[in-house]
Amino acid sequence: MESQIPNQILYKIQEAQETTLLATVNEQDTGDLNEINGQPHRWVASKGAGTNSDVLSLEDFVQMRLSFLKANVPENGWIAIVDPMSEATLNYLAQKHVFDQRPQFNDILEGGFAQNHKFLYNIMGFDTYVSNRLPTVTETIDGTSITNGIVNIFASVGDDMVTPFMTAQRQPARVEGERNKDFQCDEYVATARWGNGLQRKDSLGAVITSSEHYA
Repeated sequence: MESQIPNQILYKIQEAQETTLLATVNEQDTGDLNEINGQPHRWVASKGAGTNSDVLSLEDFVQMRLSFLKANVPENGWIAIVDPMSEATLNYLAQKHVFDQRPQFNDILEGGFAQNHKFLYNIMGFDTYVSNRLPTVTETIDGTSITNGIVNIFASVGDDMVTPFMTAQRQPARVEGERNKDFQCDEYVATARWGNGLQRKDSLGAVITSSEHYA
C-alpha cells in the first residue's frame, strides 16, 4: 500500500494540471458571445429537447461547427470535451429516437454514446470526450442566464498553430520521500510548477449547460 503513495500523489498533480488547463476556457470574454466573423463562440445552451432548455443539444454542435468554419478553423483535430451530464442528454435524445434515421448510431440504445470517457461517434466533425473536471460558472450571455453551469469545451487541436490552449512546465512533478524517525513513518513531498494560457480564441468554443439535469 505504501509503495502506491507516490503514484497517487502524481495522479492528483496530473488531475490538478488537467483541471487548471480546462479552466483556461474562461479566459474568453465572460458574459459575451465572443463573436468571430459574426458567429458566437460562447453561449448558454437554450434549445434542449426535454423539459429544460439549458442542456446540450444537436443544435449546439451545428452552431459550433458553423462558428469554427466561419472563423476559418482547419477541419482537422476538432474535439469537444463535455460533462457526463451532457452525455446523458445525448443518451436521452437517443431514447427519444432522434437518431433513428442515422444508421451509424444504431448501437447507442444498448451501449450509450461513450465508452472509456470517449464518445463512440463523431458528432458534426467533433471527436467528443467526457470529463468531470470542466469548470463551472454563473453567467448571463445574450440575455440567457445560468447558475453553476458547466462549461463544455469545443476546440481544434490539429497542430500547435491552431490549438487554443498553451501550457508550460517550469518543474515537472517530482515526489521525494524521507523517514521521520521521531514518528516512525515515511513522509512524502511532491512539487510541480506549471502555467496555462489562452493562445487563440478563434479555435475555442464554449457551451454552458446545467449541472443539475440532463433533460
